[in-house]
Amino acid sequence: MVFAIVNPYAASAQILKDLLQAANSGPIPRETDMNVPGKTVRIKVGEINTATWIGKPIWNVDGEIKFGPLHFNINGTPIELNVTGVQCLGLDDQLEKSTSANVEYDKENGSPAPKHWPIILEFKLPKDERLYSQTVTAHLKMRVEYLGIQNRSYQAPTVSPTDATMESPVSFKIASAEDAKKYSSIGNSDAFQNITFYGGLAFCFVLLIVIGNVFFGHRRR
Repeated sequence: MVFAIVNPYAASAQILKDLLQAANSGPIPRETDMNVPGKTVRIKVGEINTATWIGKPIWNVDGEIKFGPLHFNINGTPIELNVTGVQCLGLDDQLEKSTSANVEYDKENGSPAPKHWPIILEFKLPKDERLYSQTVTAHLKMRVEYLGIQNRSYQAPTVSPTDATMESPVSFKIASAEDAKKYSSIGNSDAFQNITFYGGLAFCFVLLIVIGNVFFGHRRR
């Protein structure tokens, strides 16, 4: 707010830019707080540092996502459960059309604007009571493509298509039966996240209008 008083034009422009970026990129996908058998869950399996366009990360998954089966042990007995409908959230299908000419740049240093973006897998856990309170492990294999930022000695960074193959076991905790009773469905969690996110956008937009009225209103008088 102090900056807005000193330089209302730059402050208004920056707020408008932030609003545009936030609205375009949407809320960042996040993991589910609890992983409950029979419910849709989200787990984080990695993170990328990719170039952006209007705040939106430029990346995609190339080919099939291979995830599972889930492995765990009960009293020394190995158990294996399959999962289906695995999908990755927050992808950008414009990756093939993106080049260094249409990425966002940081005006202060002239380098591409990076964004750390979580890789979140979404799927439905089997409705099996044996899963409660277990730590399960699943094998993951997927190929991620993104516009990577390459640092060069004594030169400005550049962006170019980059790919990485993720191939490793992934472990995550399943909620206890007691905690599962307090569980709120992922749909409700998403609704709350969206309300919070877009409520913040609305607040920033109102703030922008107020700043404009305060300073530009005085000028008209």
